[in-house]
Amino acid sequence: MVKKQNQIKDAWNPCQYEKFSKERDLPFEDLIQLISPEKEMTILDLGCGTGHLTQRLHETFEAKKTIGIDSSSSMLKICPIKENASTLIFQHTRIEDYIPNEPLDLIFSNAALQWVPEHEALLTQLTRYLSARGQFAIHMPNNFEYPSHALAKELAAESPFKELLINHRDPAVLPVEVYSQLLFHLGFKKQLVKSQVYPHILDSTQSIIEWVKGSLLTFYQSQLPPDLYQQFLEQYQNKIYAHFGDVRPFFMPFKRILLWASR
Repeated sequence: MVKKQNQIKDAWNPCQYEKFSKERDLPFEDLIQLISPEKEMTILDLGCGTGHLTQRLHETFEAKKTIGIDSSSSMLKICPIKENASTLIFQHTRIEDYIPNEPLDLIFSNAALQWVPEHEALLTQLTRYLSARGQFAIHMPNNFEYPSHALAKELAAESPFKELLINHRDPAVLPVEVYSQLLFHLGFKKQLVKSQVYPHILDSTQSIIEWVKGSLLTFYQSQLPPDLYQQFLEQYQNKIYAHFGDVRPFFMPFKRILLWASR
């Protein structure tokens, strides 16, 4: 079942996002290998998106209950909802607003927490939701200095865009050693925190533009009127081609953080 929450601005396009599902799913595969299986787990998936990985998470660990939450109603519309399903639940809400009504055995997040601010406070709060045997398993992209992201930020600081992008904020990702220290202070007895580069071979320079249209650029799309967003997109594409040229195939080294911890 899906519980809905109104008044959340949404520019996510599931079809655009899923164009690169093969590449985007690789960190998920590595992350679930870090999790210690337990019987009858209650799992929370923060930023579940389309829910297809949430379903795999639920089935892989034969969970008692899995709750997937996301702020995008368009992504949740295609979640794998089964008739009379009571153990795989999807809810429309922001990560920072969600409060569970029972202890959680696993808090999982695949490529979502980078857009939630104040990670020290966030992880401290999430720790309070864990059961005595609780685990974290979190993946966050960490390629924000790569030209695909840096050039978008550079363009957003120019007129006529900067006047409308008043809600712009930098990603909240911290250095890996800070996460390690934080997990220690939060009382986790076991942990693994690492930075990993995933090499992606894409068709062309245009592919990197299509990639960020399904993720990073959704923010700019949500903040700008359609005509101005189209102008933003055209200027962004010009910057990308000026930087890289028309390269075929295009090699993109994508840096990510994988984090696992157990009480």
